[in-house]
This record gives sequence, C-alpha cells and structure tokens, in this order.
Amino acid sequence: MRFRPSLFGVFTACLVFCGSGTLNALPSPGFFWSEDRASLQFGGSFAYGQVKEYVFSGNYLLSRLDWDAHNLFGARFGGAYKFESCIISAAFLLGIPGGCGILKDYDWAETDAAGNYLYNGVPSHYSEHRNILKNSFRFDCDFLLPWVNGRRWRFDWIYGLTWQHYSFAGKDGFYQYPPTSAPITIEGPVATYTTDAILPVMGLAYSRDMNNGFAFTSMVKLGIAGFQRGYDEHHLRKLDFIDYFIFLPYIELRQQFSLSLAERFDIEIAIFLLCYPRAPGLSYLKDLDTGNIFRLASRGGARAESIGAEINFHFMFEKKESPETANDAYPLIEETEHFAPRE
Repeated sequence: MRFRPSLFGVFTACLVFCGSGTLNALPSPGFFWSEDRASLQFGGSFAYGQVKEYVFSGNYLLSRLDWDAHNLFGARFGGAYKFESCIISAAFLLGIPGGCGILKDYDWAETDAAGNYLYNGVPSHYSEHRNILKNSFRFDCDFLLPWVNGRRWRFDWIYGLTWQHYSFAGKDGFYQYPPTSAPITIEGPVATYTTDAILPVMGLAYSRDMNNGFAFTSMVKLGIAGFQRGYDEHHLRKLDFIDYFIFLPYIELRQQFSLSLAERFDIEIAIFLLCYPRAPGLSYLKDLDTGNIFRLASRGGARAESIGAEINFHFMFEKKESPETANDAYPLIEETEHFAPRE
C-alpha cells in the first residue's frame, strides 16, 4: 500500500545503475599513461542490489517496500580526450529490459473507526509483485583535473555530472489484508515508476602504471545534492504520486584494472560498490478523477546498496607530438628511482 510517493528513484541511481552499473565515465587506467590523446570504449556491466523504502508518521514506521534489483545488465559506450590541463571523459549506459526480482510491500498501518492510525506495530498488509525494468539510460560526463603526480603514479580531482532516466514496473503477484489472511492473487500491472535525475558529483582518483602494460585506478566519488522528479502510477487505484528531491547523498567506490593487449588497445575490468544513504523528498498525490494535486504530510526515507562489475574495451588514437611533456600540468614529486617510459 502506498502512503506517499516512492523514494525509490533517488536510490536506483545506484543501479545504472538503472539497469546496469556504475555511475562514472572514467577512462581506462592505461589511458592515463598512454601517449595518445583520445580513446573510444565499449563494454558491458552487471549489478546486484536492493532498495529499501520507508514511510514514517513522525517516528513511527508505517510502511516498508523492498525492491529487488538483481541481475541487472547494461551496454556501455564512451570516450575520453586529453587537453593540456585536464581530461574530459563521457559515457552512455543503456539498460537491458527484463525481470529484476521481487517487490515486497509491508505495512504497519492499522486504523480506528475514524481512520486514525493506531501506531500499535501490528502488521496490516503484505504483498509481492514481479519487479521489471522497462527501460533505462544514463549519461555521465567527468572532468579530471590534475593534483599531483610522480613518475609512475598520479592523483586527479574528479568533477562530474550525471543524467539518468529509468522506468520500473510491478506486475502480478498477490496481497494479504492482514498478512495472516489467505493471499489474493493479482494479475496484470500493479504500479509503474518513472524518473529523471541530474546528480553533480566530485571525487578523487589514484592511478598507477605497473609497467608491462598493466595499470590500475582507485576512485572514490561523493554526491550530496541534485534534482530529481519521479512519477509513480498505481494502476489499481485512481491515484498517482509525484516526488521531488534535492538532497541526494551518494557514495561510490571503484577499482579499475587495465591490460594493454596491443599498442593502442586495452581491456579493462572494474568492480564497484555503491551506497545511497537515506534521504527525504517532497511528495505529492494526484487524484486522477479531479486532476487535483495535494501535498502529503507523511515522511519518507530510503536506503540502497549495490555491487557490480564491468568489462570494457578501449581503443586509443591521436598520438601526442611531444610525449615527454605528458605530465607537465602536474606538480611533479621526484622519486629516487627512474624508469624507462612505457612503450
């Protein structure tokens, strides 16, 4: 049962996440040390996680929804270019539609004869539905600005912007009023959630060249505010819900490894962990009979985690005329050892 619009949209950013993976557009670790200025990349990603949505009246928990986000796949395309003072990298991620687990809905919302909540902690409703990714895409653009580097390592500040779109649908299943009663079967669409969001992020990347064509990058990225609008349709009721969010906390940890298979061709494997701590949003109800929109007083929150992996293939081109000046934009920390440049 829905008491306010879902905060699901805020946190499914982790899943494209939306159907597919990580949030950044970082180039291959090998590209940092390449003498080429440009790269193109393509690959795929996998993510596995869950979103928990909460609805509170004061400090009392009225409802919790558990949205499975299992076995999400996506296709990734991107590119990067080196300028004298920064690297610009962009990526487009297209989620592959399909089933992604179960939507479970729990309520503790018993009321008296006048319709007032009893706040007695007694379960009042339970339902399960198939959760399906209808469509999703994501566009990311990252600016990497130099901080400090040595002969074979470097730190870069990351400033990025993400635009995401996705749509999920709950179908079929059953509900129980109360949970101890016999289940009642539901067939067909139950609810649909569609959202668009813009999320600014910043972070820090550490990259190291290990010679022999092997390199890696470690990254942390954080977000705190952005803008998101979500639209939640309930097909069994004549009510829709609209969400607006400004506070969008986000944490991403990512580890990338690349291996040079040819002079201008790298393969990259990445693993990532995403977390969206609980955040509030403004919630509205739309009465489809009258067209009127009402502000809801109940307070919502949600939390989400996701883990995943990517494999990408990078092609590099447009070789620099003066490779020895590749790191001139960085404050150089001299090391006691000297190494031959990577071939």
